[in-house]
Amino acid sequence: MINNGVVEQWFEEDGFSDNCETGPYGVSSPQNVLEALKAFQTEAAA
Repeated sequence: MINNGVVEQWFEEDGFSDNCETGPYGVSSPQNVLEALKAFQTEAAA
């Protein structure tokens, strides 16, 4: 996530590769990213 031009959170998967045989999402799953965005928004409002 970027805040005012500063990278504050990065969602990087272990063992990243092209044409992955298994599901590529874990850390960067849409659910995890959405939770992080909600938490970030709550912190920014405080």
